Amino acid sequence: MRFSAQEEYGLRCLLQIAGAPGGFLTIKDIADREALTVASVAKIMRALRKGGLVVSTRGQKGGYALTRSPGEIDVAQVLEALGGPLHPRDFCRRFAGTQKKCVHDGDCSLRSMWVSIDRVVHDALSKTHLADLLKRERPVEFPAVAPAALQRTLS
Repeated sequence: MRFSAQEEYGLRCLLQIAGAPGGFLTIKDIADREALTVASVAKIMRALRKGGLVVSTRGQKGGYALTRSPGEIDVAQVLEALGGPLHPRDFCRRFAGTQKKCVHDGDCSLRSMWVSIDRVVHDALSKTHLADLLKRERPVEFPAVAPAALQRTLS
């Protein structure tokens, strides 16, 4: 499993806004602070705005602010706005091979595994908020996933 550069940079951009005095920054401010191009930050901010995580103000004093407090925006929401779910609903159609329908449709142990992993990752990330990440680097605590609970989702 990998997270994309857009997801990583998107989280960084949101953390810059969340930590800024007044909670408001321009694209150029964010780009300078994160050593990214203005074009890259603009693309990321469009996705975050479309995902309902930031609002933009136009004009000479324009910029971006969070739509909610950092304690109300979780990492799962951010990643979904930037890249979508780990296991999208159309996954099986996209990997059907040469057929229109997967040859394993109806009996696929892989699908149940991917759905279970997606659920576990989503649950862990939904418990981590931007406010948690604003604190200086330290280990982030995730709730333990009981192997029995995972086994139940696989069956």
